[in-house]
Amino acid sequence: MSQEGRLQGTFLNSVWPEELKVPELLKSATVRSLHANIDHEWDPLQRSACQTAAGRALWNHVIHDPVAEVLAGESFLRNLYEKMRKDQLSNAREVSGVILAVRTLWFDSRIEAAINSFEGGTAQVVLLGAGMDARAYRLSCLKECNVFEVDFPDLLQTKAALIQEAIRSAEPQQIAMIAKSLIRVAADIRDGNWLEKLQRSGFAPERNTIGDPDAHFGLLHDPQNLFNKLRNLPRSLQTHPEDGTPCRRLYLVEASGFPNQATA
Repeated sequence: MSQEGRLQGTFLNSVWPEELKVPELLKSATVRSLHANIDHEWDPLQRSACQTAAGRALWNHVIHDPVAEVLAGESFLRNLYEKMRKDQLSNAREVSGVILAVRTLWFDSRIEAAINSFEGGTAQVVLLGAGMDARAYRLSCLKECNVFEVDFPDLLQTKAALIQEAIRSAEPQQIAMIAKSLIRVAADIRDGNWLEKLQRSGFAPERNTIGDPDAHFGLLHDPQNLFNKLRNLPRSLQTHPEDGTPCRRLYLVEASGFPNQATA
């Protein structure tokens, strides 16, 4: 069976335990304090970054993100987990959070394909509105890449502190940065000066670069964008609109590519 087919089966057959097991790290005073600040001080846009991290954490058996749980925090993990369990118990056609997982894997594959198209696999990767993204810690294709994360100052500071806590509490080498370098650029991408700040941080416009000002890797309106196909198909659809086969929205994952990584 192809890797894509195995991933599709993993999505469709995933079963969650009756109770969520919260890692001890999330109960530490430092992590609780950082997430308390997120809950009380961040606006909905910033907090959505934790929701996305919760999606990666609860679908970690296919995404393999070593810091997703600490970036999500206990409250976001519990909220999404409860929705997933409810969907599972009600035999919902689609389990909550699956689109987050599909989107993550789809963009992972596009990043890897773009890097592989460059000689030596060397590139600058710019993540605009990076949020709680952790690709620098989980994608092997970034080992020769300089990664730039652009987002709000307080978000980047909190994220760095949470990752540092995860590294401190983990076994040696269990969590480590894979990218050649990671530079966090404090800037609001809605302002006109974010590019200037990016360049002051070491970004070189003349070098091979993955990313664009719309933070969608130039692919949002690409007709082959699997995430858009998945998002736009109605949940009640019974047959695939392209070939007439029995269809769930998730079946479109079979047509996408994924990075080379274990899928245990």
